[in-house]
Amino acid sequence: MKTPYFKLFILTLSFLSVIGCSTNDEVDIPVDNSCNVVLSETASVDMSVTFNASANGNGTISSLSYTFNGNTETLSNPALPWSKTVDALAGKIELTITGEVSDGDITVSFTGDGAGETISQEHSCVNSN
Repeated sequence: MKTPYFKLFILTLSFLSVIGCSTNDEVDIPVDNSCNVVLSETASVDMSVTFNASANGNGTISSLSYTFNGNTETLSNPALPWSKTVDALAGKIELTITGEVSDGDITVSFTGDGAGETISQEHSCVNSN
């Protein structure tokens, strides 16, 4: 004689086998292609600073801002590669970008040199999908 637990087990097993045979086994995972970077450093002396931005593959920058001498300059959709050298007073040096990259990379950096002091910042967003 079969117990009620055995019948419950068979019923549960049957139910799980039907659910487990779903035809949609693909899981959509959202891909984040965003590249948002802020590079910042404080220069203690006046110096020449070079800002750089480049992309390989499918990388684009929609907004690029660079700060020196207390002023911020902003570019929309800059042509890449991009570079700008400025004479900066001691103080905050910053480079900020907003972009997207898929199957490629975006690299941004700045370097500065003056009176024996060197500053340098770099960051890359890489995506291969």
